[in-house]
Amino acid sequence: MWTYEDKEIYGHNDLDPLCTDIVYCITYTTGELYVGKKVVRSMSVLPTLKTKVRDDSHTITRHILRDEDGKIITSKLARKQARARGLKAKAELYEEVFTDKPFVKYEGSCKEVGDRVICRKDIIYQCSNKKTSTYLEAMLLFDENALFDDQYLNSNILGSFFDTALDGLIE
Repeated sequence: MWTYEDKEIYGHNDLDPLCTDIVYCITYTTGELYVGKKVVRSMSVLPTLKTKVRDDSHTITRHILRDEDGKIITSKLARKQARARGLKAKAELYEEVFTDKPFVKYEGSCKEVGDRVICRKDIIYQCSNKKTSTYLEAMLLFDENALFDDQYLNSNILGSFFDTALDGLIE
């Protein structure tokens, strides 16, 4: 079970409806910590169905530029050339569909856990996009000096900064 602001989280219904990612801290019985992020919902944009509406979706409008054969033009240069030929983007309806991802039994991505036993699983932040969760995870790890504090099991930040980051420091 997870907790968020002293409330128990048993599933997706206990999270904010806009929450797609969480930043979490797992505490082990040894007192060690692991900070990470997890996708809890994914969002897909799909063409609308002609016969029915998908469950838990809402309709959005996108302006799509298509060539003479009806194919979507995606490259910047091709779009510029198509506009020069007089083609215009047309409004098309799509559906945003959210899919719940399993997270309740998730126990972290730390490979150094070994046989440590989890004491608590805390959600620190709920985020509505991956960029925000990535920033907040990195911010927490840097603020806590997690790479160099033995209390944290984290061995890297963003896959770019490792616990050997200060090996080149000349004092």
